[in-house]
Amino acid sequence: MSSEPAASAGDSYIGSFISLISKYEIRYEGILYHLNVQDSTIGLKNDATTSTHSQKAGLARVFCKCNNEVIVVVSFPYDGGGGATTLEVKSPLKTFIWCHEEAFSLHQIETDCKAITDVVQSSKEDYSLFRELISHIKVTLSHFSTAMVKHMSHSTNTLTHNLAKFSLG
Repeated sequence: MSSEPAASAGDSYIGSFISLISKYEIRYEGILYHLNVQDSTIGLKNDATTSTHSQKAGLARVFCKCNNEVIVVVSFPYDGGGGATTLEVKSPLKTFIWCHEEAFSLHQIETDCKAITDVVQSSKEDYSLFRELISHIKVTLSHFSTAMVKHMSHSTNTLTHNLAKFSLG
C-alpha cells in the first residue's frame, strides 16, 4: 500500500502560468503553486493610487506565501473615484469581499494605510468620515477569523503600489 496521497486532476497544472477572469470580469494572472489553500498560509498586500491628470484610480493586490513569495498579482483600473484616502479604505474592502466570494482564505493582511489598521484593531467605535466603510471592512474581515491585519510602511509596499499605478494606463 502506497503512503503517497492520490494526485488530483489539477496537479498537472502546478507550476503553470494561469490567467483567470472573475465573475466581475477582472483578470488574475500568475503561477499556480498549489491547489489546497485551506492548508496554506496566504498573505495579502493591498494598495490604491490615483492619477493627477484624470479621475481614474488604480487598485492592486499581491497574494503571497508566508515567505513573501508572490503567488498571484491583481491590478485593475477603478472608475469609482474618490480621493487617495477614500480609495485606501475602499480597496481592501473590495479585496476582502472578492476573497470571501471566491472562498479564498487569508491569513495575513498588510496595508500601508495606518488609519485602517488602527481602526480595525481598535475596539472603540469609529467616528471618522469613513465610519460606514470601516464598519463594512470589519464585518467582511469576520469571515477571515484567523487573519492578522498589520501595517507596513509605504516604502516596503512598492510592488503593490507600482502595480496600482500601472493599471492607470
